[in-house]
Amino acid sequence: MRFFLILTFGIMFASSVLAQDSVMFAVVGDYGTADINEQRVAELIHSWNPQFVITLGDNSYNNRPIDSNIGQFYSRYIGDYTGTFGDGADTNRFFPCPGNHDWTDGAGISAYLSYFHLPGDYITTSNSSGNERYYDFIKGPVHFFALSSYSWEYDGNTSTSIQAQWLENQMTASAAKWKIVYMHHPPYSSSTKSGSQVYMQWDYEAWGADVVMGGHDHTYERLMRDDNTDGKNIPYIVNGTGGRTLYGFPLAGFVDGSVFRYNSNFGAMKVIATDEVMKLYYYSIDTVNALKDSLVITKIPTSIDDEIRSIPDGFQVSQNYPNPFNPSTTIEFSVPYNMHLSIIVYNVLGEIVKILDSDEYTAGTYSLVWDGKDNKGKKVSSGIYLYKISSDNFSVSNKMLLLK
Repeated sequence: MRFFLILTFGIMFASSVLAQDSVMFAVVGDYGTADINEQRVAELIHSWNPQFVITLGDNSYNNRPIDSNIGQFYSRYIGDYTGTFGDGADTNRFFPCPGNHDWTDGAGISAYLSYFHLPGDYITTSNSSGNERYYDFIKGPVHFFALSSYSWEYDGNTSTSIQAQWLENQMTASAAKWKIVYMHHPPYSSSTKSGSQVYMQWDYEAWGADVVMGGHDHTYERLMRDDNTDGKNIPYIVNGTGGRTLYGFPLAGFVDGSVFRYNSNFGAMKVIATDEVMKLYYYSIDTVNALKDSLVITKIPTSIDDEIRSIPDGFQVSQNYPNPFNPSTTIEFSVPYNMHLSIIVYNVLGEIVKILDSDEYTAGTYSLVWDGKDNKGKKVSSGIYLYKISSDNFSVSNKMLLLK
């Protein structure tokens, strides 16, 4: 079973201070244009010093040499590199998936497969797909599944295809903390250009996906969806702003679950994952206010209602004080605008211990005191408890320790 809660977070993280079991990687899509836009996005990614890069397809456009479109800017990550732009990487750190232009432009998929060696030597993988068009690999706590979503894929691209059967088998067998599925054609997209690709709407969530990513539409969009109706949302992300023009959005009528959309400039994603937390950031190449969207997903060993939500700017929850405590502790939080909030204390089994409040709050800072008693007024025993503050759109949780 997967468990999620959202926690507060900071903005900047340097790869040099990541915990040993952490990974930090970049995500770019629809970029292979060999122009200034691709260059600026690549420079943004280089500035993060990511451990590796995954791509969301359309790695090479038109009839230009594939090395000019890709290696010119990303050779430092590519293992077994045979191009002319530097020495490449000792071990592969570049994990693309093919887009329609990788199949149709230039020398097509044969050039793509000759250029890359996927997932690469010394990379942890099940090596079960038998090809390099779609494949899996593991980095730290994350199991990645790269798909081939174009209609020319030899093993099919529908939910009943050989490729989909492979994905289901590998995902359900994986014991990784996190599972990310990525492809070129997005299952869901509000863009006016291509929009949702219905044939790629597979049972990702039911198979254990934590995040699903696609490109193809040259926009950035984050959707939060519960496609297996288990009451838990997961993010579906469209990230196609790596350098190749930009597409539009409608004025209304967005796809269900769309919570953030951006198409004003090019950009890429930075993702940080540990065993407990995954932090996803989307940055544009703007020189000011470059961070456009962010999401934090946290897994904790509790059966508290799982939710993935985007925390509004200005909403803050402080650690309770004192902590550890006996017999009472104070929970303080700040609200940026009017909203309904529930503040509930749970035990580590996910059972409700005390409902502290459920009411409408106006903008301001508030403090609530928990006296260490349950809903029946009985004093609870020593141990770890969690307080969860939630609205209709997000939730935040922190641990606290009662010592007697």
